[in-house]
Amino acid sequence: MKTMRDFNTLSSWMLLISVIFSLASSANANCNPPLSLGDTVKTLVDDPSGANALPAGTLGTVVCITAGSPPILVDWDGWSNGHNGNGFCTPIHPITNSASFVHCSEIELIPDNDNDGFHELIDCNDTDPNTYPGAPELCDGIDNNCDSVIPNDELDVDQDGVSLCQGDCDDTNPGIFPGATEILCDGIDNNCNGDADETLGPIGPDNYGYTADCIAPNFRNIGGTTWIPSVNNAISAPIEIPFEFDFYGQLVTQLFISTHGFIYLDNPGGHGCCGAAVPLADGINGLIAGFWEQYNTDEDSSSIFRYQVVGTFPNRELVVGFYNVQHNGPPPLPVTFQIILHERTSHIELQYLDAPSQGDGQRTSVGIENFDGTDGLQIAHGTDVAYNNQGFLIKHPCAFKLQGDANRDCIFNLTDFAILIENWLTDCKTDPNNPSCVPL
Repeated sequence: MKTMRDFNTLSSWMLLISVIFSLASSANANCNPPLSLGDTVKTLVDDPSGANALPAGTLGTVVCITAGSPPILVDWDGWSNGHNGNGFCTPIHPITNSASFVHCSEIELIPDNDNDGFHELIDCNDTDPNTYPGAPELCDGIDNNCDSVIPNDELDVDQDGVSLCQGDCDDTNPGIFPGATEILCDGIDNNCNGDADETLGPIGPDNYGYTADCIAPNFRNIGGTTWIPSVNNAISAPIEIPFEFDFYGQLVTQLFISTHGFIYLDNPGGHGCCGAAVPLADGINGLIAGFWEQYNTDEDSSSIFRYQVVGTFPNRELVVGFYNVQHNGPPPLPVTFQIILHERTSHIELQYLDAPSQGDGQRTSVGIENFDGTDGLQIAHGTDVAYNNQGFLIKHPCAFKLQGDANRDCIFNLTDFAILIENWLTDCKTDPNNPSCVPL
């Protein structure tokens, strides 16, 4: 008859055996390479260790590792966890071959090279821990979840180096991406900052007060006088401005066309090649740069310049057109634009029919500059400036001249009155016989 002491001894032995088997489950049974619980293996032989109907190549999961022989308990169909209720390492369904013990030599480890929990037979890239079945997509242009599909927002369709998920707001246009140069007056958010250029407000002001803003395209159809220069680097003869035109506080009566994409409103300082930033006191001053850069007008007779006064008093316009002016190629891409001076308001309008970027590293400048190069309004300056069917309007806050505004600050006050009196006295001293002068 067993005593309580015998029962306690038996329980102690059972507990010891359970601990031994539990410790043995973390061993690797001297397999090479070592095995761990949860590893995926495949059979190298048919019926390993007498397991029924298991052909070579069958995959299973290591659920127990013992010190016995054979030492490795493999679950072949996902039914067995390898432990019975007492913690012993035994198959739960031995009759169905849900699990069976095998020797190390009968199986081969299927490695998980990137340790992401998915072995190389089911992981589509077993060298990348971020790529496995069911993984989240990471906006890296890779099929992270192994479904053989790269999401559309990762494709970078336009090959500009930025995909939709990286912030490209138009993946069909290689000129549109975060950080791209904003092309003014094209109605497009080129740099993907959420603002098209028309919503950015006016450019400027410069120190004098000039600003520029986008306006609707309105390329004028003119005939007028045509000038075809016979040489490159040419400046036209003086062209009369038939109305009062105020430029940086000075009334100008004539202009000169440079073949390099700008007009002088003062005595010319040279042909002005090739697209300097404004303002710059370099002697090429007092100008309006429509598309200022280097052109070769003597290489193609289709490069012409034309000017004409249109409209009626007091709203006349002097239109100066640059037509098919050839970039300094190759290829010599043609540029067509107009500079338009407005009567009464002294506004300056720039209209572009087609002005592509040459892409040859030459810098293009668009803007205005005062007569000594100390002030100016820069609309654009760079190697990728391009306009197509676009317009700018450059204006001063004092859009309409005030009678008696002698210092042209858009206000008539005592300062203007003093200037007018001083001018009157000066005129009378110069010409005492002037009928407006009262004898002193």
